[in-house]
Amino acid sequence: MPSDALRLVAALRDAHDRLYAFATGLGAGDLQQISYCDEWTIAQVLSHLGSAAEIGRATLLAALGEGEPLDDKGREAIWDRWNAKSAEEQAADSGASDDAMLAVLEELPPERLEAMRAPFAGREISSAELLRLFLAERVLHSWDIEVVFEPSVRLRPDHVELLLGALGMLVPWYADSSAFDGPGAVSIDTVEPERHFLLEKGEAVSLRESEPMPGGAQAKLPAEAFIRLVYGRLDEDHTPTGIETSGITLDQLRRLFPGR
Repeated sequence: MPSDALRLVAALRDAHDRLYAFATGLGAGDLQQISYCDEWTIAQVLSHLGSAAEIGRATLLAALGEGEPLDDKGREAIWDRWNAKSAEEQAADSGASDDAMLAVLEELPPERLEAMRAPFAGREISSAELLRLFLAERVLHSWDIEVVFEPSVRLRPDHVELLLGALGMLVPWYADSSAFDGPGAVSIDTVEPERHFLLEKGEAVSLRESEPMPGGAQAKLPAEAFIRLVYGRLDEDHTPTGIETSGITLDQLRRLFPGR
Protein backbone atom coordinates (compact mmCIF):
# COMPACT_ATOMS: atom_id res chain seq x y z
CA MET A 1 0.00 0.00 0.00
CA PRO A 2 1.39 3.47 -0.83
CA SER A 3 2.63 5.55 2.10
CA ASP A 4 0.57 8.46 3.41
CA ALA A 5 2.89 10.93 1.66
CA LEU A 6 2.53 9.19 -1.70
CA ARG A 7 -1.26 8.97 -1.28
CA LEU A 8 -1.35 12.68 -0.47
CA VAL A 9 0.66 13.61 -3.56
CA ALA A 10 -1.78 11.59 -5.66
CA ALA A 11 -4.71 13.30 -3.92
CA LEU A 12 -3.17 16.72 -4.58
CA ARG A 13 -2.89 15.88 -8.28
CA ASP A 14 -6.49 14.65 -8.31
CA ALA A 15 -7.72 17.84 -6.58
CA HIS A 16 -5.69 19.94 -9.04
CA ASP A 17 -7.05 18.15 -12.10
CA ARG A 18 -10.65 18.37 -10.94
CA LEU A 19 -10.51 22.03 -9.95
CA TYR A 20 -8.78 23.33 -13.06
CA ALA A 21 -10.89 21.21 -15.42
CA PHE A 22 -13.85 22.96 -13.82
CA ALA A 23 -12.23 26.42 -13.78
CA THR A 24 -11.32 26.36 -17.47
CA GLY A 25 -15.04 26.29 -18.28
CA LEU A 26 -15.74 29.51 -16.37
CA GLY A 27 -16.36 32.71 -18.33
CA ALA A 28 -15.44 36.27 -17.44
CA GLY A 29 -18.77 36.81 -15.69
CA ASP A 30 -18.37 33.61 -13.66
CA LEU A 31 -14.94 34.71 -12.43
CA GLN A 32 -16.45 37.92 -11.05
CA GLN A 33 -19.08 36.09 -9.01
CA ILE A 34 -18.64 36.09 -5.24
CA SER A 35 -17.41 32.72 -3.98
CA TYR A 36 -18.44 31.07 -0.71
CA CYS A 37 -15.65 33.21 0.79
CA ASP A 38 -17.88 36.26 0.72
CA GLU A 39 -15.00 38.75 0.54
CA TRP A 40 -13.46 37.08 -2.53
CA THR A 41 -14.62 36.60 -6.09
CA ILE A 42 -14.02 33.25 -7.75
CA ALA A 43 -11.02 34.77 -9.56
CA GLN A 44 -9.61 35.90 -6.22
CA VAL A 45 -9.97 32.40 -4.76
CA LEU A 46 -8.04 31.07 -7.75
CA SER A 47 -5.46 33.82 -7.24
CA HIS A 48 -5.16 32.80 -3.59
CA LEU A 49 -4.53 29.19 -4.63
CA GLY A 50 -1.98 30.31 -7.22
CA SER A 51 -0.02 32.42 -4.75
CA ALA A 52 -0.29 29.68 -2.11
CA ALA A 53 1.16 27.20 -4.59
CA GLU A 54 4.04 29.56 -5.36
CA ILE A 55 4.74 29.94 -1.63
CA GLY A 56 4.30 26.19 -1.19
CA ARG A 57 6.84 25.46 -3.91
CA ALA A 58 9.35 27.74 -2.19
CA THR A 59 8.61 25.96 1.11
CA LEU A 60 9.26 22.58 -0.48
CA LEU A 61 12.52 23.67 -2.09
CA ALA A 62 13.74 25.13 1.20
CA ALA A 63 12.80 21.92 3.04
CA LEU A 64 14.79 19.95 0.44
CA GLY A 65 17.82 22.22 0.83
CA GLU A 66 17.40 23.61 -2.68
CA GLY A 67 16.34 27.17 -1.84
CA GLU A 68 15.99 29.76 0.87
CA PRO A 69 12.81 29.93 2.98
CA LEU A 70 10.56 32.88 2.28
CA ASP A 71 10.33 35.62 4.87
CA ASP A 72 7.34 37.91 5.39
CA LYS A 73 8.62 40.36 2.79
CA GLY A 74 8.97 37.60 0.21
CA ARG A 75 5.45 36.30 0.81
CA GLU A 76 3.99 39.81 0.64
CA ALA A 77 5.73 40.41 -2.70
CA ILE A 78 4.10 37.26 -4.09
CA TRP A 79 0.65 38.30 -2.84
CA ASP A 80 1.07 41.80 -4.27
CA ARG A 81 2.03 40.42 -7.68
CA TRP A 82 -0.99 38.10 -7.78
CA ASN A 83 -3.36 40.79 -6.54
CA ALA A 84 -2.26 43.04 -9.41
CA LYS A 85 -3.33 40.49 -12.05
CA SER A 86 -6.62 40.77 -13.90
CA ALA A 87 -9.34 38.24 -13.09
CA GLU A 88 -8.59 36.34 -16.31
CA GLU A 89 -4.87 36.27 -15.52
CA GLN A 90 -5.51 35.08 -11.98
CA ALA A 91 -7.58 32.19 -13.28
CA ALA A 92 -5.20 31.26 -16.09
CA ASP A 93 -2.02 31.51 -14.01
CA SER A 94 -3.36 29.70 -10.94
CA GLY A 95 -3.32 26.25 -12.53
CA ALA A 96 0.21 26.69 -13.89
CA SER A 97 1.47 27.76 -10.47
CA ASP A 98 -0.16 24.79 -8.75
CA ASP A 99 1.21 22.44 -11.42
CA ALA A 100 4.74 23.78 -10.82
CA MET A 101 4.43 23.00 -7.12
CA LEU A 102 3.11 19.52 -7.82
CA ALA A 103 6.01 18.87 -10.20
CA VAL A 104 8.46 19.28 -7.31
CA LEU A 105 6.61 16.61 -5.34
CA GLU A 106 6.03 14.21 -8.21
CA GLU A 107 9.69 14.23 -9.24
CA LEU A 108 10.94 13.32 -5.76
CA PRO A 109 12.09 9.74 -5.10
CA PRO A 110 9.76 8.19 -2.48
CA GLU A 111 12.48 7.95 0.16
CA ARG A 112 13.32 11.64 -0.18
CA LEU A 113 9.65 12.58 -0.03
CA GLU A 114 9.21 10.55 3.16
CA ALA A 115 12.29 12.09 4.81
CA MET A 116 11.30 15.71 4.09
CA ARG A 117 10.57 17.96 7.07
CA ALA A 118 9.33 21.56 7.17
CA PRO A 119 8.73 24.21 9.84
CA PHE A 120 5.17 24.92 10.95
CA ALA A 121 3.94 26.93 13.95
CA GLY A 122 7.24 26.78 15.74
CA ARG A 123 7.92 23.09 15.23
CA GLU A 124 9.07 20.70 12.54
CA ILE A 125 6.39 18.66 10.78
CA SER A 126 6.59 15.59 8.57
CA SER A 127 6.03 15.54 4.84
CA ALA A 128 2.63 13.90 5.35
CA GLU A 129 1.56 16.66 7.76
CA LEU A 130 2.70 19.36 5.34
CA LEU A 131 0.93 17.70 2.40
CA ARG A 132 -2.30 17.43 4.39
CA LEU A 133 -2.16 21.20 4.91
CA PHE A 134 -1.64 21.69 1.16
CA LEU A 135 -4.52 19.33 0.37
CA ALA A 136 -6.88 21.03 2.82
CA GLU A 137 -6.19 24.41 1.24
CA ARG A 138 -6.97 23.17 -2.25
CA VAL A 139 -9.96 20.99 -1.41
CA LEU A 140 -11.79 23.55 0.74
CA HIS A 141 -11.19 26.44 -1.67
CA SER A 142 -12.28 24.23 -4.57
CA TRP A 143 -15.51 23.69 -2.65
CA ASP A 144 -15.81 27.48 -2.21
CA ILE A 145 -15.88 27.80 -5.98
CA GLU A 146 -17.94 24.80 -7.00
CA VAL A 147 -20.68 25.33 -4.40
CA VAL A 148 -21.60 28.61 -6.13
CA PHE A 149 -22.75 26.58 -9.13
CA GLU A 150 -23.85 23.38 -7.38
CA PRO A 151 -25.14 23.98 -3.81
CA SER A 152 -25.25 20.26 -2.98
CA VAL A 153 -21.57 19.60 -3.76
CA ARG A 154 -19.64 17.76 -1.04
CA LEU A 155 -15.98 17.01 -0.39
CA ARG A 156 -14.82 13.79 -2.03
CA PRO A 157 -14.73 10.74 0.29
CA ASP A 158 -11.10 9.88 -0.55
CA HIS A 159 -10.07 13.46 0.26
CA VAL A 160 -12.09 13.42 3.48
CA GLU A 161 -10.27 10.36 4.79
CA LEU A 162 -6.90 12.03 4.25
CA LEU A 163 -7.95 15.42 5.63
CA LEU A 164 -9.14 14.08 8.98
CA GLY A 165 -5.48 13.71 9.94
CA ALA A 166 -4.91 17.46 9.55
CA LEU A 167 -7.64 18.65 11.90
CA GLY A 168 -5.62 18.30 15.10
CA MET A 169 -3.05 20.76 13.71
CA LEU A 170 -5.66 23.17 12.41
CA VAL A 171 -8.24 23.36 15.21
CA PRO A 172 -6.14 25.71 17.41
CA TRP A 173 -5.85 28.10 14.44
CA TYR A 174 -9.48 27.99 13.33
CA ALA A 175 -11.25 27.95 16.70
CA ASP A 176 -12.49 31.19 18.25
CA SER A 177 -12.97 30.33 21.90
CA SER A 178 -14.06 33.89 22.75
CA ALA A 179 -17.33 33.26 20.95
CA PHE A 180 -17.89 29.79 22.40
CA ASP A 181 -20.44 29.34 25.18
CA GLY A 182 -20.48 25.54 25.21
CA PRO A 183 -18.97 22.90 27.51
CA GLY A 184 -15.24 22.48 28.00
CA ALA A 185 -15.12 19.06 26.34
CA VAL A 186 -17.13 17.59 23.47
CA SER A 187 -16.95 14.07 22.10
CA ILE A 188 -17.07 14.14 18.29
CA ASP A 189 -18.04 10.93 16.50
CA THR A 190 -17.87 10.88 12.72
CA VAL A 191 -19.26 8.47 10.16
CA GLU A 192 -17.99 7.77 6.64
CA PRO A 193 -15.36 7.11 7.89
CA GLU A 194 -15.94 6.27 11.54
CA ARG A 195 -13.59 8.20 13.83
CA HIS A 196 -13.74 9.43 17.41
CA PHE A 197 -12.30 12.74 18.61
CA LEU A 198 -12.20 14.77 21.80
CA LEU A 199 -12.59 18.52 21.37
CA GLU A 200 -11.39 20.41 24.45
CA LYS A 201 -11.29 24.07 25.45
CA GLY A 202 -8.42 24.98 27.75
CA GLU A 203 -5.94 27.79 27.28
CA ALA A 204 -6.37 26.92 23.61
CA VAL A 205 -8.88 24.73 21.80
CA SER A 206 -7.51 21.29 20.92
CA LEU A 207 -8.67 18.20 19.06
CA ARG A 208 -7.28 14.70 19.37
CA GLU A 209 -8.39 11.23 18.36
CA SER A 210 -9.87 9.22 21.22
CA GLU A 211 -11.83 6.15 22.12
CA PRO A 212 -15.65 6.42 22.01
CA MET A 213 -16.75 8.41 25.07
CA PRO A 214 -20.39 7.85 26.07
CA GLY A 215 -21.94 10.53 28.24
CA GLY A 216 -21.18 14.23 28.37
CA ALA A 217 -21.53 16.60 25.45
CA GLN A 218 -21.54 14.78 22.13
CA ALA A 219 -21.92 15.42 18.41
CA LYS A 220 -22.27 12.78 15.71
CA LEU A 221 -22.00 13.84 12.08
CA PRO A 222 -20.52 12.83 8.72
CA ALA A 223 -16.75 13.29 8.58
CA GLU A 224 -17.18 15.46 5.49
CA ALA A 225 -19.44 17.82 7.45
CA PHE A 226 -17.04 17.88 10.40
CA ILE A 227 -14.19 19.03 8.18
CA ARG A 228 -16.35 21.82 6.75
CA LEU A 229 -17.48 22.74 10.27
CA VAL A 230 -13.87 23.29 11.38
CA TYR A 231 -13.31 25.47 8.32
CA GLY A 232 -16.45 27.53 8.96
CA ARG A 233 -18.35 26.09 6.01
CA LEU A 234 -21.29 24.33 7.66
CA ASP A 235 -24.00 26.99 7.53
CA GLU A 236 -27.65 25.94 7.57
CA ASP A 237 -27.93 25.89 3.78
CA HIS A 238 -25.04 23.43 3.45
CA THR A 239 -25.67 21.11 6.41
CA PRO A 240 -26.63 17.47 5.77
CA THR A 241 -29.51 15.82 7.59
CA GLY A 242 -29.03 13.36 10.43
CA ILE A 243 -26.56 15.28 12.61
CA GLU A 244 -27.08 14.39 16.28
CA THR A 245 -26.01 16.49 19.28
CA SER A 246 -26.40 16.15 23.04
CA GLY A 247 -25.25 18.66 25.64
CA ILE A 248 -24.21 21.07 22.90
CA THR A 249 -25.87 22.59 19.85
CA LEU A 250 -24.67 22.76 16.29
CA ASP A 251 -24.95 26.55 16.47
CA GLN A 252 -22.55 26.59 19.42
CA LEU A 253 -20.05 24.60 17.38
CA ARG A 254 -20.54 26.96 14.45
CA ARG A 255 -19.67 29.89 16.72
CA LEU A 256 -16.52 28.09 17.79
CA PHE A 257 -15.49 27.70 14.15
CA PRO A 258 -16.56 30.90 12.36
CA GLY A 259 -14.14 30.41 9.44
CA ARG A 260 -11.07 32.38 8.38
